[in-house]
Amino acid sequence: MLSFIVNAGQLHPIVSACPNTSLCLVNSLEADTLSCSYSKVRPAVTLSWEFSPREKEMEIDGFSTSSRGFTFSSYSVLNITNHLQKPFTAVSCSASGPALGFKSTESTVVIDISNPTEMVWQEMEAMEKIAAVHTRMDIECAHDIETTTLLWKDGDINSSQILMFLSDGQMRQNQRVKSFIKFSVDGTMTFPYVTIHAEGTYTCVYTDGETYYFKTTKVIVSVPPFPLAVVADGCVWNSSKCVFIVSKMAFHDITCRVTGVYPAVNLTVVATNSAGISVENKKFSIERRGDVFDVTVEAELNMNQNLECSQNIVCLASGPSSTFFHATRTITFISEPCHHGIPTLTLSLLIVGSVILLLIVAAVLTVLVQYRRTNSQKNWPLYKLSNADIFDQKVIETLRTVSSEIDQSKLEENKLVAVGSAAGALGGVVALAATLFTPAGAAVVVAIAAAVGAAGAGVSIAATWDKLRRTIGRFSA
Repeated sequence: MLSFIVNAGQLHPIVSACPNTSLCLVNSLEADTLSCSYSKVRPAVTLSWEFSPREKEMEIDGFSTSSRGFTFSSYSVLNITNHLQKPFTAVSCSASGPALGFKSTESTVVIDISNPTEMVWQEMEAMEKIAAVHTRMDIECAHDIETTTLLWKDGDINSSQILMFLSDGQMRQNQRVKSFIKFSVDGTMTFPYVTIHAEGTYTCVYTDGETYYFKTTKVIVSVPPFPLAVVADGCVWNSSKCVFIVSKMAFHDITCRVTGVYPAVNLTVVATNSAGISVENKKFSIERRGDVFDVTVEAELNMNQNLECSQNIVCLASGPSSTFFHATRTITFISEPCHHGIPTLTLSLLIVGSVILLLIVAAVLTVLVQYRRTNSQKNWPLYKLSNADIFDQKVIETLRTVSSEIDQSKLEENKLVAVGSAAGALGGVVALAATLFTPAGAAVVVAIAAAVGAAGAGVSIAATWDKLRRTIGRFSA
């Protein structure tokens, strides 16, 4: 005998408490019974009920099959009055038969009959997780707590949309809502391959039989932009340097953008030194392109007359997505005088510093020669006289005293020259270093250092000239 199999495409049994989904949560029932139906199939399917937790035998009020034309519809009613257990009871209706390919499909109603005045609620710390697309993400529910019942909701604590229900070691998952999410028997929710559709709020509710616990997790999905950086017009996006040559007292426009990002970022232009350059963010725009956004900011830069050789501005992106790409772009502006060569003032100070150093070197060499000559001639006449017989010892002692005073005078002169040389050397070195390594705007520091060097050199030269003048006077006498 030839038999026909027909299935009109119904995916799961329809339960009266939640007709539009295969897994739902209800807080109460208006009636003491639940009905389950499966229609438009041939041959008729078999309907069966199951409780979790189950402590009593089920009381099925009726089962019927009706035909309409070529197909059949099955209908069953269950009395649930004496089967509800606190805090949650799951009631499932399963359909099976040849019309379903000898497989079974079910729908589950989770009934929450807890009394808020009798149960203790404890909210766990809320979380926020940011994940890039095409990555894996795991979210745990309970930690080191022996749970009897656990469920995940799509939404906050007040949502009735269940994603998964776990009781007595048996797990039921809603295949109609976000079926790309996977669950483990320990209550862990897993996104094997994150997409934009994973974004949302998820709440885990679990109990140990005495206390309700719930934890809410906000999932933010990020699509990194391409290129993976803030892009500025006129700059190479994958280069760490971007330099513009500008004139003083000029206005310049700069445009920065982030393309193909989700969620949209906030993009601004800021100056690292507002004294040399001012920034006015004039236009900020966000354009949606499918699931991603193109963000652009245009700014006007005012280079004032106090602009030093170089100034930096930064295009800065902020927001959840900014952790997945280079969120800053530094742009350097160099003034034209610094770009073309050494400024006139800097060149003049460089020459002055060099001359000061030459004078200091000459003074130091003079001191060293004089010091060596003094040591070589020290007490030489007295040494000769001490071996002669023409002078007695009193005369020799008198000459020795006079010679000691002369040596002391020379020592003081040498100290004066040394101090002047040291001061001149210090000032000259500072002046030369400041001239070579500081921008033209630091002219005051350079001038002060040059003055110190000049003063020190003057002291050394004056002391040396005085020694030379007295030496010439002795020869003339």
